[in-house]
Amino acid sequence: MNQFGRALTLSLNHRFNVMACIFSSLVVAVLWGGNLTAVYPLVNVIMNDHSLPEWIDEALRGAA
Repeated sequence: MNQFGRALTLSLNHRFNVMACIFSSLVVAVLWGGNLTAVYPLVNVIMNDHSLPEWIDEALRGAA
């Protein structure tokens, strides 16, 4: 546990770098989630062997 305390004090000396790493990690996570959300309909159409217009009609019927 002593080594963790030493690592923590060393990292606190570089607060700006640590905060920048955390911020950039959060941005990457949001972009990755957006990427998966954008690709999901295409994967769903391909895996269920539908055409894109069929999938759209089915999605609209389910929403109404």
